[in-house]
Amino acid sequence: MARKHANNGRIYRAVVTRHFANGTADTLTYGPYDTPAPAKGQITYWETAAQASHGQYRNPASAYTVTSRIETAEVVWKAV
Repeated sequence: MARKHANNGRIYRAVVTRHFANGTADTLTYGPYDTPAPAKGQITYWETAAQASHGQYRNPASAYTVTSRIETAEVVWKAV
């Protein structure tokens, strides 16, 4: 988790869903981040990993594809 966020109150996260050959899926979330760039980096990582999961020496049962998106939220802070 980022320790410092931009003062504009907007945060971002990466949402990655892995779809496996056996029909199951799982969803991973990364963030929050203060800019979309780190979230895009997570998406790029998982897209590359999915391509590698189809390699010549990989078990076809463990191969997967991914769908991904970046989400944003506006945070309203209140004094406690």
